[in-house]
Amino acid sequence: MSRFKLIAVIALITLAFAVTLIGDALAGERGKLVRRNVYHVTTFQTVKVGDVEGHTMWLIEQKGITFDQKWGAGLLTLTGSGEDINGEWTGGGFDQYTFPDGSTYTDKWEGKGGASGGEGTWTCIKGTGKLAGMQGHGTWKNHYPGPGQSYADGEGEYTLP
Repeated sequence: MSRFKLIAVIALITLAFAVTLIGDALAGERGKLVRRNVYHVTTFQTVKVGDVEGHTMWLIEQKGITFDQKWGAGLLTLTGSGEDINGEWTGGGFDQYTFPDGSTYTDKWEGKGGASGGEGTWTCIKGTGKLAGMQGHGTWKNHYPGPGQSYADGEGEYTLP
């Protein structure tokens, strides 16, 4: 075997070994998820229920940025619905996270709050790309610094297959 062919074979074996190690490192990964989401409202609609004064149903869409300690910065879309009775709300919806490499994950959230913010729980329901098969759950707490603006701090645990 020529010297060039020998070097090529060694390089291919090394590459195959490295790919296997990287794949094994990601397989079965578990960890803590810590993130901050910063949003602005893009759609907000309300309808009066009519049973008691101040009771409304609402539908919201927010767009923003997530800062995730594990996966870095990404884009975020929140969709949700719920009800409000005189400033106290309950609701739920979905967060769709998209990272620069195209990987995504979606969580389902529910919570309650008032005029200054709210808190609740989230459960990961889907992941794609490097996050395919992701499962997780945790808590969040949000704040409203001004009209149409909010930020939420979330934490929890995740696993990847």
